[in-house]
This record gives sequence, structure tokens and C-alpha cells, in this order.
Amino acid sequence: PKSDIQVIEAYRGGVTIDYGLEQIDEVLSAKPDLIIASFGVNDAAPRVGKRSPQQFGEAMATLLDKSKTAGSDTLWVVPFPLSPWMNIPQAAVLDDKLIPVMHHTAATHCAALADVHTAFRNLDSRGIPWWSQHHNWHNHPGNLGHLVYAETLLLCFPK
Repeated sequence: PKSDIQVIEAYRGGVTIDYGLEQIDEVLSAKPDLIIASFGVNDAAPRVGKRSPQQFGEAMATLLDKSKTAGSDTLWVVPFPLSPWMNIPQAAVLDDKLIPVMHHTAATHCAALADVHTAFRNLDSRGIPWWSQHHNWHNHPGNLGHLVYAETLLLCFPK
């Protein structure tokens, strides 16, 4: 509650982890205490993502290592799941290949990880079909989805 939060606007939708690699030096020049990063959805897209899961992990490790070397902490956000009826190959790559790499890379590089993907899927246990919370029924969360996203990130900041 007493933190002075200043946002460095280095975000852009519809990009891959390559964008993060392009922006990291400029972001780090502002000497942030914390970087919140989330990539993977577009990296999993067959026509957009150009990296293998191993290459994605290497790129993620580069971002984490550069941040740590510069004295910044990183909170890696595992993105929410994609609709099970749209972009089935993309969802499979994200779920089965990239998310395990995210968990492994965050753990081996001592980075905090907020697993929004799992939290979103756990809506089922509350009687809410998780896929029903995409406002476009495809890949963007609605109001409850944004709440789950925020609550999951806030779990990384104990009171």
C-alpha cells in the first residue's frame, strides 16, 4: 500500500518473447525493482511462434538473467488458457510444451512465478467453466478472468 509504483510502458499485445528480448535493455535502463513478464500465447501459435520449446526456455532464461544481473526481480506470469475449441494446436503447444518450460526455467533461475493458467483452470472446481470466462470466447479474459489474474499475481506479494 505504501509502494511508489511507476509503470514502464514496454508492453504490447500480439507479440512473442522476441519482443521481450528486444525491449529488455531499455526496460532495465530505467532500473526497475520488479519486471512482470508474460509471453507464450503467441509463441505457441503455429504461424507466429518461431522458437522450439527449448529455444523459448533459453530466451526466457536470457530475460531472467539480464534482469537479475541488473538488480531487478522478475515475476513471470504463466498466461491464461486458450479456448478449448479455438486454435487447438496453439493451446496444445502452450499447455503441453511451453508452460512446463516456464515452470522449469523460473525455478532454475530463482524467479517468482504466478500461474494464472492453473488458477484460471481451477475455476472449474468452483462450478464455473473456465472457458466461459473469455470475453471473446477465445483468448481474452472477461471481468472474472481479470480478477483471477490479479488475485494470482497478488499471491506473490505476501502482506
